[in-house]
Amino acid sequence: YDNHDLRNVSVIQDYNGKTAAFDAFYSCTLVTCRQNDEVHSVTLKRPFAKLCFSAQLSKQLNVKYSAPTTLNLIDGQVSGVRDVEYTVQPGEASVEAFDYVFAKDGIAQMNYTFKLGEEEARTTSVPVARNTITNIIYNTN
Repeated sequence: YDNHDLRNVSVIQDYNGKTAAFDAFYSCTLVTCRQNDEVHSVTLKRPFAKLCFSAQLSKQLNVKYSAPTTLNLIDGQVSGVRDVEYTVQPGEASVEAFDYVFAKDGIAQMNYTFKLGEEEARTTSVPVARNTITNIIYNTN
């Protein structure tokens, strides 16, 4: 992440399907410093919704969605867009991919587009929320 401006922390690395390195925590707390030995408690939180994808496939599946690229650590707002696209190959009993997506407070909707083999692409809306995991299970049966 580029974090030189705390009002504009942004993703600088491409998503590749299974990268735990995207996970992070933050807190924005006003602390008044004094000369005595005060201890300040700070609660860290994830600025992300974690999206987990799993499927049992007989054909290649293309997955596409758009995700915010920027987080304002002062007010928690998200902005910008990055297009994410990856391919899940068939043959394994369960295939998983995951992503950490900047999310605003409350519930937001993300549109996922799935294209199985040569079939027509389908788009579905998926609810996501900060500091939660959303599981997407693609069933070809």
